[in-house]
Amino acid sequence: MASISRLFMRQLNHDELDTFFGRIMSFMETYFEKKADEMGADFIEAAKTFHLAVRRSLISSDGVLVEADAAADKAWYLLYWQFKISLDHPTENIREAAKVVFETFSKIPNPTQLPYAEEYQEIKKLLDQLEALPSVLLDQALVTYWVHYLRTCYNNFISAIETVESIRVMEAAG
Repeated sequence: MASISRLFMRQLNHDELDTFFGRIMSFMETYFEKKADEMGADFIEAAKTFHLAVRRSLISSDGVLVEADAAADKAWYLLYWQFKISLDHPTENIREAAKVVFETFSKIPNPTQLPYAEEYQEIKKLLDQLEALPSVLLDQALVTYWVHYLRTCYNNFISAIETVESIRVMEAAG
């Protein structure tokens, strides 16, 4: 049986960008070898350095971000499925608590397919709303652990973004 694997559009866009830069470099090397006297070796070297820096940043930083994003997406889905389980629980007080908490949860549509900035803005809003509910209600709905887990994954992604940004700033500063 074949399995369906997830595709991340952001990664595909970065792969396309990297391929595009590769084609430009190939063209430049071919063209500028003939015109090196006119353009100068400094320009060619700067273009090569730029391409390598772009490639390095796409490969190194995106791996960390994609992993952190995948973990947060998974945490959102696990919380969602825990709600589904709690909403069908045989114990009435668990079902009732889950209905109240799920009402808050369902006000924010599934953010996992949004671009990073929008996705994490929505996840933050969701977490703030869920964490504003009484903890007893979250406990009764059997979702406390999964809310904390989603918060941890959210924090890990934000930390990864900050790390990647600081690395890019340091690389830009030289």
